[in-house]
Amino acid sequence: MERFAMTEIVFLVENDPDCGYTAVALTESIFTQADDIETLPEMVLDAVQCHFPNEQRCSKIIWILL
Repeated sequence: MERFAMTEIVFLVENDPDCGYTAVALTESIFTQADDIETLPEMVLDAVQCHFPNEQRCSKIIWILL
């Protein structure tokens, strides 16, 4: 039976007047931004996948705090 590593990543979201919204991970060096709040979760997921490119089988819980 294969085991999966579980990683919990918490993002703090802030409104930025210059670029819409920013999201920064509290425990990892991950940062992203989006023009609107509806697009931000997609950008967060993309940033997490870019940060962990070799962990395709790793389950992650992503919290986005507004």
